[in-house]
Amino acid sequence: MTLITLQVSYVVLGVLMNLMSLRHHRKTGHYCTPTSPSAGLATMGLYALCLPLRFLDSQLPFQITMVIFLIVIGTGGVLKHLVSRTPQRYASPRSRWAAIAVNLYGVSLSALSLF
Repeated sequence: MTLITLQVSYVVLGVLMNLMSLRHHRKTGHYCTPTSPSAGLATMGLYALCLPLRFLDSQLPFQITMVIFLIVIGTGGVLKHLVSRTPQRYASPRSRWAAIAVNLYGVSLSALSLF
C-alpha cells in the first residue's frame, strides 16, 4: 500500500469518527470528544485537498502543508486529548483513545510523507 493511500485512509477514518460524533450528539446531546466535529470535518477536508500536491514537480508546497498539519493535528488532535483531565467531556474512555489513535496515525503519516 502506498503512503498516499494510507493518508487517504486517515482522512476516511477521521471523517467517520467525526460523523459518529455528530450521530452521538443527535442521540445524547453530547459529542464523543470535546473537539467540534465541524472543525474535525473541515480539517479532514483540507487535508484531503492538500494530498494531490504530492504529485507536483516541486514537493515544497506538499511538504509545507504536511508540516502545518503535523502541528495542527499533533497539538489539537493528539496532545489535547492526551493532556485532558476531564474524562466527562468524552462519551467514554474508548472515544478518547480512539481520537488519540486516529490523530496519531495522521501525524505519523504526515511525518513519513516528508521523507
